[in-house]
Amino acid sequence: MSGSVKDVKSKAELDNITKSGEAVIIHFWASWCDASKQMDQVFSHLSTDFPNTHFLTVCNVNFFVCMFVGFCFCLNW
Repeated sequence: MSGSVKDVKSKAELDNITKSGEAVIIHFWASWCDASKQMDQVFSHLSTDFPNTHFLTVCNVNFFVCMFVGFCFCLNW
């Protein structure tokens, strides 16, 4: 793993990464939210500081709400 942030495009892709058993940090964001945009730099720095962790972004949370709910069910949140 290299210290980078990966954009997740589907639930299948998210499932594949999370089942690896490695540490995963997910940033769910929306293009209309300024706070979400500010997290991009933070995420980029963190991915460099913690290269053995998967840093994922899920853009347009409104579109991926079903993916998020499915993921939360998976983790029993």
